[in-house]
Amino acid sequence: MGTLVVPIFVINTLAGRIERVNEIRMVHGIRTWDGGLKSFSDLKNELSFKVDRSNIHVVDYGYILFPITNERATSAIINSISEVTEEDQLIIIGYSNGSWGAVQVAEMGYPVDHLVLINPALHCDYEFPEQIKRIDVYYSSDDFVVSIGKMLMNVFSLVFGRWWNVPKWGEMGKIGYKGNDSRIHNHDMGDVNHFFYDHKAVALSIAADMDLFYENIYENQSHPRRNQDWQQRTSQCAS
Repeated sequence: MGTLVVPIFVINTLAGRIERVNEIRMVHGIRTWDGGLKSFSDLKNELSFKVDRSNIHVVDYGYILFPITNERATSAIINSISEVTEEDQLIIIGYSNGSWGAVQVAEMGYPVDHLVLINPALHCDYEFPEQIKRIDVYYSSDDFVVSIGKMLMNVFSLVFGRWWNVPKWGEMGKIGYKGNDSRIHNHDMGDVNHFFYDHKAVALSIAADMDLFYENIYENQSHPRRNQDWQQRTSQCAS
């Protein structure tokens, strides 16, 4: 068994230095049979910054074909963070529709500190809740799945919009965030399409991004090491 890293994250505040525990939740997309294990296996195993492994949880909201309210996802997330306090550092990693669920929970007022959104099914100009301190968006220009999802939801909205508040998925997973919110940082994954987890090098690079950010190697922008070899590692994996 490996040695657990001390689960303490120290930050500066106006009152001085306080200790915060990192709590990580990973939320899968729709049409998932295994509870998100395949989606997050490599990423979860590679995270090594100051977090107790027991504080990393994959949130399973079951198999869904087309969410209407996304209530199953939000309920599962809320249940998984029921013991997280405002003194803890809550990081939610959302994939595809799981990104929408993560944002919904933040919109409900839950103290989400950091969102990591991978191939998010959100509009590219989405307005994120104010309490979130940082949002990282991982996108791929080859992500045709979010484009199809956006089209299908537009059709559903035309047909059923009179009776249901049909969600309108967007293409942030394909084109990244478009706006002026300085909290949001785009990361181009290259030609890996929607299924990032099929490319182990991509999951390793996302883990490296998070490790380096929380180790204070870089602040408020992508770190140099990732910029130098991201495209090389993803292209090698895709070949």
